[in-house]
Amino acid sequence: MASFMKSIRRLEAKFDRKAERFVFHHPYFGFFAMFLIMPILILATVAAITMLIALPTAFLFGWM
Repeated sequence: MASFMKSIRRLEAKFDRKAERFVFHHPYFGFFAMFLIMPILILATVAAITMLIALPTAFLFGWM
């Protein structure tokens, strides 16, 4: 278990280094991606998962 956690930490550190390097090389796109694209993607993911749960439930209970 310890080696698994260590490998996850290494992957996270590697991703952080690459993301930081990308933002420093492309500051405008990095800003755009962090403050506009990521929140929209998170909201879209939450909406899709909610629909996957709510629509079958609505059909099951006869609400639709």
